[in-house]
Amino acid sequence: MKNLFNVRTVLVILLFFSFLVNRQLYAQNADLKKQVTAFREEPAIKAKEEVKELVKRLSALVVLPEGEDPVIATVTDKEKLKDQPVFAKAENGDKLIIYAGEKKAYLFDEKNNKVRDIIPVNIGDVAGASASATPKVTATPKVTPPPE
Repeated sequence: MKNLFNVRTVLVILLFFSFLVNRQLYAQNADLKKQVTAFREEPAIKAKEEVKELVKRLSALVVLPEGEDPVIATVTDKEKLKDQPVFAKAENGDKLIIYAGEKKAYLFDEKNNKVRDIIPVNIGDVAGASASATPKVTATPKVTPPPE
């Protein structure tokens, strides 16, 4: 009888510890699910925050169109753009902030907090472009956005 009591006691203790471990693993799993969801959404959130910050900095220098979210492109290789007069003043790292509705683009030097140029543009097929895609930009003469 005493031996049976010891087996029961050991089983109860093991069951209790397995319950605690299972509860801890469940809590960690729930936390990891939250982190994965936040990680998946993070690039979009960061991109929106970067656009807001960029627009805020640019709006301190020039009056920007209201009620429209701009499309942002970054000049990554000015040598590829040197044959396009619109990018004559561009440097690597500059941002091209495009307002399709106003048909204006702003070439902005983030490092020096300076507007290099304000460019009139014509936007092709903006309705078919997604928010993350850069629409084809044409001006007089022909302008295409830098690759992302």
